[in-house]
Amino acid sequence: QNPMLSVDTEMPVATSEPLTKYEQGWMFPRKWMMPALDPKLGRELRLFSEGDHDLIRMKEDEQGLEVSLDTSHYRPDELHVHVKDGFITIDGKHEDRSKDGTKSVTRMFQRKYSLPEDARPEDVTSNLSSDGVLVIKALKSSPQKEVIHEKK
Repeated sequence: QNPMLSVDTEMPVATSEPLTKYEQGWMFPRKWMMPALDPKLGRELRLFSEGDHDLIRMKEDEQGLEVSLDTSHYRPDELHVHVKDGFITIDGKHEDRSKDGTKSVTRMFQRKYSLPEDARPEDVTSNLSSDGVLVIKALKSSPQKEVIHEKK
């Protein structure tokens, strides 16, 4: 008889639930250590929630695209808006250093939005309010109507 195939009386080798042996073992991380394994705990803590916390509002309609972002943690010179290759890119980078220079904290973000099909890059505008709300607008070009003048 092969000792590797012997029956383990404390923990069965094969069960209908193959992970049971490991989940009940002392080395398996508990569910509170891994919120993603427990959907209820993950929802309560919102650790892995989708979404953009800096996004205040995004609206796209027949007039154009309007994006409002909370950039209150950045100075105006730390924010950049670029339009290139059909995309609007918003970058922000802020760095704090301790007085003695031994510690630093860097905060940065990048958001990228598709330029609406009928919008021209030169028509994209951005405005930063005093309370740190950055509003980017890309207005769609209205099609030019042909006007026919008749001479009488």
